[in-house]
Amino acid sequence: MNLLAFLASHNLFIVNSIRHFLLALQFFTRIPITGNLAHWVGFSDAHLARSSAYLPLIGALVGLFSATIFFIFIELLPNYAGNYWIAIFMTIVVSILITGALHEDGLADLVDGLGGAFTREKALEIMKDSRVGTYGSVALTLTILGKFIFLSVLAQVSLSLTFFAIVAASILSRFLVLVAMTWLPYSGDKVFSKSVAMFTGPRLTIFMIGTLWSAILFLIIYFCYTSWVWVGGIVASTVVLLLIIRIVHIKLGGVNGDVLGAIQQATEIGFYLGLLLIPPSLAL
Repeated sequence: MNLLAFLASHNLFIVNSIRHFLLALQFFTRIPITGNLAHWVGFSDAHLARSSAYLPLIGALVGLFSATIFFIFIELLPNYAGNYWIAIFMTIVVSILITGALHEDGLADLVDGLGGAFTREKALEIMKDSRVGTYGSVALTLTILGKFIFLSVLAQVSLSLTFFAIVAASILSRFLVLVAMTWLPYSGDKVFSKSVAMFTGPRLTIFMIGTLWSAILFLIIYFCYTSWVWVGGIVASTVVLLLIIRIVHIKLGGVNGDVLGAIQQATEIGFYLGLLLIPPSLAL
């Protein structure tokens, strides 16, 4: 009887894990989860909170798809000088389409709020405005341009490194979002916000599951491309995260959905920069 209960409990854990992953896929990407599958997945604030544990897996999926686009265009394009520019451009476009510019929107809203207000209340009010202001437009332009430039330089170092870097950055940046969600208080509109539910639930357990997935995924990447270069990316992304946390702690007193989107974008670009700071001899 105890064995049956043990098997039943583990079967329930696996089923709920699949549901939470699919809910995360539905919430963080534009990949359609519809019909009977959507009905089976269901929705509740508790399930949405637990779905955040699978952010690294969502990052792996988005990153792998984007990196595959990079590889396909590299293979299809004629052997012209600088053809990787087209491949990288298409990679960035596809990654935005997959996520519906969810994180880019958060980045723009946060920078608009911090740049256009002197008080916390005014900043949060600006961040709720769907329109993009000057500060947000500049931040988006610099971020997308930065990704393009950094990946272009990486492609000159190694096409294989660029492929795995796209995947790794997507995973790590979403893991760092989970870090911020776990250890920082929520600061935003608790009535109308879509993301407030994700700050509830057993945060430490959710964080541990996300950490386990991140470790597994990074070990796979390391075995596929063994190099010290990953240390530079991880350190740079962590520094970027700490800087953002410091700023929003002072300005907002915590994090919200827009801050999380900004963290994903900023730590992703920080990861690419960190890779480039490592000498080429260690990257190959």
